[in-house]
Amino acid sequence: MSFDKGKKFVIKHVFENVKSLTSDEFANGTVEKHFDAFWKIRLFKHKNGDITPSLFCDSFETGHWSISTTCDVLVNGKPFKTGLKFEFGENSTNLNYWYIFKKDFHKYRIKDSARVEFHVKIDKMVGSFRSFDDDVSKDSSDVVLVVEDQKFYVCKTYLSYHSAYFKSLFSENPEESEQSIIELKDIELVDFHIFLGIIYGFLKCSKSAETGRLLRC
Repeated sequence: MSFDKGKKFVIKHVFENVKSLTSDEFANGTVEKHFDAFWKIRLFKHKNGDITPSLFCDSFETGHWSISTTCDVLVNGKPFKTGLKFEFGENSTNLNYWYIFKKDFHKYRIKDSARVEFHVKIDKMVGSFRSFDDDVSKDSSDVVLVVEDQKFYVCKTYLSYHSAYFKSLFSENPEESEQSIIELKDIELVDFHIFLGIIYGFLKCSKSAETGRLLRC
């Protein structure tokens, strides 16, 4: 059990053309990594025109995990919900139990777009969350890989052993190999973390086509 009362972050996304969304349609925000878990905002439009903003969390961890949170929600800068208590975990990854009624759109200045913000305070984290930017990772790494502005302190030899992609990157491209920081522009953040989860043994979900490309020997 771990108490993490100092951990806070804000995730936000601007959803365009809200009124043009078709009934029963989802619009997804960008996936962001905060405190070794992945978060995104999703907007759902109901058949009657009401909308539901949701916050998703996934950890890609094996075994039991949970993140207890307190959330405040703003829509176009106006408070919508405050002090929401929710526990994310392997069986509850989605916080979405409210509606913004169509008749109340004017209260939140919802016209063509809606800026949804979740101000999240992490009260408790349970599980073996793996970070690749902590002191342990930094001390044992010999290269920093950057994916979508996130830094991963890793070992070239270990990645090369598990991946022909990285073996080629480090051994067949001397200029890349000599760099201490390498930006990977052709890999998405979630796919890369899944790849690391597979080779380090903390993954709970099946690999994607992209992680399959990275793992191919």
